[in-house]
Amino acid sequence: MQIIDRFLAFVKNVPSCRFLRWCLVLTSLLPASVLGKPMPPEPVPDNGGARSQKVCQMTGDLEFETVQPTKNPTGYYNVPGTDLGSPFEHNGRQYFLFGDTNGADDGIAFTTARAAEPCPRLEFVSDSKDSNHKPFKPIADAKISMKADEVPTTGFSVHGALYVFVRTGYALNNGGHVDERGNVTEVGKAALLRSDDNGLTFYSVSDEWRQGLGEKLVYLSSVRVSKADFPDLPTNSSEGLLVFGSGNYRKSKPYLAFIDLDELNNRKKVLKYFAGTVMAKSISRIETRIPRWEDEDKEARDLFNDNTPQCVGELSVTWNSKLRQWLMLYNCEHKILARVAEKPWGPWSGPAIIFDPAADGGICRFIRGCSCHERGGNQREDCAPVRDITSPSTPDNPWGLGDVYAPYAIPRYTIGGRRSVTVYYLMSTWNPYQVVMMKTTLARPGNGEAAPETKAREMSTRRDGRDFHHHSR
Repeated sequence: MQIIDRFLAFVKNVPSCRFLRWCLVLTSLLPASVLGKPMPPEPVPDNGGARSQKVCQMTGDLEFETVQPTKNPTGYYNVPGTDLGSPFEHNGRQYFLFGDTNGADDGIAFTTARAAEPCPRLEFVSDSKDSNHKPFKPIADAKISMKADEVPTTGFSVHGALYVFVRTGYALNNGGHVDERGNVTEVGKAALLRSDDNGLTFYSVSDEWRQGLGEKLVYLSSVRVSKADFPDLPTNSSEGLLVFGSGNYRKSKPYLAFIDLDELNNRKKVLKYFAGTVMAKSISRIETRIPRWEDEDKEARDLFNDNTPQCVGELSVTWNSKLRQWLMLYNCEHKILARVAEKPWGPWSGPAIIFDPAADGGICRFIRGCSCHERGGNQREDCAPVRDITSPSTPDNPWGLGDVYAPYAIPRYTIGGRRSVTVYYLMSTWNPYQVVMMKTTLARPGNGEAAPETKAREMSTRRDGRDFHHHSR
């Protein structure tokens, strides 16, 4: 299998092969299952064996790992704690959409930093003139419910306007969730807001856009693409928006849709759902698979097309220009996973774990772990950081345990080349109720840069075997 991996990497990385005929002959002998999906990315562990490393704590005033002031004392903006941080570019700045902040409100911050280290300086959008205290301005529109658990999920910029998709119709109520009419729901919907003043004020794009994208696309990640780069897009316009998303929260697989941006400028909702692929002949008469697009969400097909767990909630999909691959990050079963694909509709690789908080040094360092003494144990067994009082309490998590979720890759900070890249991403930890900057180095399979899976991990017993809890956002 290693020989096959190296050969496939050679074929994909050579723009014009002098031995193209032999390449075609040899690939024709390989099974379709090998040629169909790319190999999963290979995280390169550091000297301590960790597949991802914490760069800094991006929010809050107290750095919970070191018990020192943070590099971003966001209490100045009335942000003692928050989560999410979905990133997008707008007017030369890197923007971040944060979730329930200081209650149910949701905030927007930005930075002009071109590098992720030591830590980007954040400035929250605010309309305050007070130089000593500038409370953030919440994302709000009178026609859209933005209560607890109704949060921004992705943003994008078009012709100077800032757009934000929010999950709404999912308000927290007595431990459950209800829609606008008070009916119990497990899904919610995605509504689109627009700002013409860089995030200071918002308004609904139209009544049509408040109706959502269907039950399979609620928690979203968006990428602008051009027709020239992707001729198989269902549009005659020059560019559009790919929207990746999940439906039933953390019980879903990812789906894909396409939005025509020319029609969006006219406030019209022109939406096509990815409905699988079909065989077609290219100009060179070689059969290839192309995407099929449909008008109704009931025709949508998931992107994984495998038997992996249906656990996707928050997700991030970006084009990694260094690897020349699409990169998807998502959280599943208390771990951060990554997949890659040559095209946005796949086929997508299998998952690779890039961060396991128990094995990769998160628990008991910057994520609250087993609070043994709170359950009748010995206090010296508790190695967790101090409990963050801003972390929301939930009935199924009375001990205030942390979790990892919302991994959002930030393309502007990616460094490296086609053999391996270092990807910087945001990640939420629930307790502390903060957002941290993480980084992981990914190698293309077959390059020999990634350590084998059997590499010994020098982890202390304090890192292993600790309880880990799934919060109930």
